[in-house]
Amino acid sequence: MWIVIALIIAFGLSLMVYNKKHFYKIRSSSEILQAEVIEFRWEKGPIRNDYTKLCYPYVRILQGGNTSLIKLRFANNSSAPFEIGEVIDVFWHDNTLLYYHACDNGLMKFIPVM
Repeated sequence: MWIVIALIIAFGLSLMVYNKKHFYKIRSSSEILQAEVIEFRWEKGPIRNDYTKLCYPYVRILQGGNTSLIKLRFANNSSAPFEIGEVIDVFWHDNTLLYYHACDNGLMKFIPVM
């Protein structure tokens, strides 16, 4: 019984290390952009047939004079993770805008990158 629990924990930790390493890899090849948080919208989550609402920040990129709102793929189910008007670091990857410091928050900041 304890061996199964230890294997599940080891698998979970190795998956978190892999995800963090992959995120740092795609982040290192991208340009850092500054964006201002404009508003939050509660939207349906990314899983099909799941009607859970997630809080997505909408930002405006400060470089280039772009005035359109862009959805930041950094959802939180409990609250708004940023303040409105806050300037944050973001980057583009495969036509998706991602938060630059996503793996430096919560439990992920304690996971080592090997």
